[in-house]
Amino acid sequence: MNRLNRAAMTKHEGKKFDRELELQNIKNMIVSLHKLADEHNQFQFTGETAREPARIYQALWDCENALYNYQIDVEHGKYDGIINMDRD
Repeated sequence: MNRLNRAAMTKHEGKKFDRELELQNIKNMIVSLHKLADEHNQFQFTGETAREPARIYQALWDCENALYNYQIDVEHGKYDGIINMDRD
């Protein structure tokens, strides 16, 4: 089993931001995240414990929160325009 790689560089730099495409991607991720939460609830020690499983569930919750915040920003046009990654 492999660990997650770091985030990939965008292949969309210099292109116009597609709000509808990004909203669909966000919604797809939320659905996938809910499936992971359902899988987590099959653990013998679920997120209700005060051990590592609780940290896993908290990370899922944090990810869902970040996705909904991103969705709100996209819906409000925060990322509209040409995609320009400001890499330092």
